[in-house]
Amino acid sequence: MTTEEEIIIQITNLYTDAISNFEVSYSIDGGETFITEIIENEILPGESFIYTFTQMADFSEVTNYLCIANVDENEDINLGNNTVNLEVMNLGNVLIMQEGTNEFTTCELTFYDNGGPEASYTNNFSGITTFYPETPGAKIQLNIIEFETESNYDYFNIYDGNTTEATLLGSYNGTSLNNESEFISTATDGSLTIQFTSDGSVTLLGWAASISCFIPPDVDLSVVEILNPVACNTFNDSENVTIIIANEGMLAQSNFEVNFAIVGGATLSETITEIIEPGTTMEFTFTENINLTTSGNYDIIASVSIDGDENLENNNAENNISVMNVGEVAINGLGDIYCINDEMVFMTGTHDGNAHFEGTGIISSGTEQAFSPIDAGVGIHEINYIYTEPETFCNFIATQMVEVVGLPELSFTGFDLGSSNTVLLQVYYGSFASECTWELLNEEGDTIVSGGTGTNQTFSYNDEVTLPAGNYTFVSHDSYGDGWNGGYFDILMEVHSKE
Repeated sequence: MTTEEEIIIQITNLYTDAISNFEVSYSIDGGETFITEIIENEILPGESFIYTFTQMADFSEVTNYLCIANVDENEDINLGNNTVNLEVMNLGNVLIMQEGTNEFTTCELTFYDNGGPEASYTNNFSGITTFYPETPGAKIQLNIIEFETESNYDYFNIYDGNTTEATLLGSYNGTSLNNESEFISTATDGSLTIQFTSDGSVTLLGWAASISCFIPPDVDLSVVEILNPVACNTFNDSENVTIIIANEGMLAQSNFEVNFAIVGGATLSETITEIIEPGTTMEFTFTENINLTTSGNYDIIASVSIDGDENLENNNAENNISVMNVGEVAINGLGDIYCINDEMVFMTGTHDGNAHFEGTGIISSGTEQAFSPIDAGVGIHEINYIYTEPETFCNFIATQMVEVVGLPELSFTGFDLGSSNTVLLQVYYGSFASECTWELLNEEGDTIVSGGTGTNQTFSYNDEVTLPAGNYTFVSHDSYGDGWNGGYFDILMEVHSKE
């Protein structure tokens, strides 16, 4: 609604005589002030007349208005029907959330759940709405006006970007948001994405939120994070210092100063000549290093400085790190490759106490830990040795990759004594016969004879087989991968010598 809205009324003459030259008035503030005008037109008995006031009303403020219209004729003997009241609400630029995925470009609107300003949201609702700033370079800003959803069931999620894959700024329900809750996009395109879902029962008021555009200053550099040094790390006498800088202003910047300091200790200062575009970040590593070999707690500060920076509150990033030089953290006694039927290997680490092993195939035996190839299974496994420093509770980790290989297939080749040979083939299963199968192959890979799973400590096959002259391969299979556990095969042939 605008600053100039027409006020139109309809008047009906219930007299037996014609009327003219009488007063009409209206108020939009509940009767505190009235606008009064004269209707000169003649209205015959029983007729109605539509009148538009010459002075328009200002409904531009987003609020509720109590409008009153009144007619005043001197000879009117029934005053009970001379006044009409009407409540008018200026909702501003309103958007009601819809099901599915939707996008809007704006810098001013009021955003409601799918029940709108008067009703509750509905059950089983699922919707995603992304807002982009209408003003180039601006950032979408969301301010909560009112908020109430079913606690732990109906969720209002806010993402810093144009998809639900962007950084989640928060997931809210119940009354966890209020009229002081504010969210401003930091995404390059300035967008925010809202996702709302409700379950199949209980609906409440929902929410109302204002969507506007935050205009960043022309010059605004910030330090987002200190990447290194960080707490719970091992340090040396030539430690890299790496920080992340963001350009949160509207203009590209270069030739600005960055600083790093250990409070009460070393200070680094360098100039970045590269260009950092608006809405982007830069990872920067100082060319100088610092010495962090002395144990203790350190306060560290990284800062950025540029002439004309209009927002100095985000120029610094601070952190506290505990330097505990625990020495080398390593795994002892563990090889790089094992067969699956190898015995378990007991391991040790470089530190006594406050340490343990983690990974596939790690088992505990009393106070010791071991790597068991058969429990790990065939494949490559990551084994971690974790030492927890007792003062800071920081974890220091050594990692080793270990490969477990299955047993190779057993093969037997031979028989080249002339014509066909009759042999005795014996295949014996030891333990876990239900995991064992076998086959005898000729040179072309065709199966001559084979056997399936069987019974423990018995012959799977014990019979004669006629084999033409040639080479053959006996292949044993084990479904678990740990071998035949005492099983074997024999191929026996009677050979006669000439006298």
